[in-house]
Amino acid sequence: MRRVIADSTLPFDVRFFDNAHELLRWFPGNIDSVVAVSLDCDLDTTTARDSMDAGSGDDVANFLAPLTPHFPIVIHSSNAMRAPAMHMTLALAGWPNLSLSPYTDADSWLAGVLQMVADNAA
Repeated sequence: MRRVIADSTLPFDVRFFDNAHELLRWFPGNIDSVVAVSLDCDLDTTTARDSMDAGSGDDVANFLAPLTPHFPIVIHSSNAMRAPAMHMTLALAGWPNLSLSPYTDADSWLAGVLQMVADNAA
């Protein structure tokens, strides 16, 4: 994903978070500028902080659910139990979201994100 973004000219800035906790700390002061979010269910423990629990996309979905929806969310996870649960959490709260297989190529993932952004802007 980072490669395809680096090779693309996008009309917005892109940020990556290697764990859910950093994203949740970043959101409060920045959420109004978010254009889209792409979430995975299962995050690996970070190499810089091997003992730190990285959290999950579930943590982010649960944080966003009670908020007013204002950007689309792409779920890219192979977790057959948690990805549908994240989708339902967000959908029931009114958040536009799309589930994509992480086994699709990164170009297809980016196309899905950009389509969701365009649909949300309309």
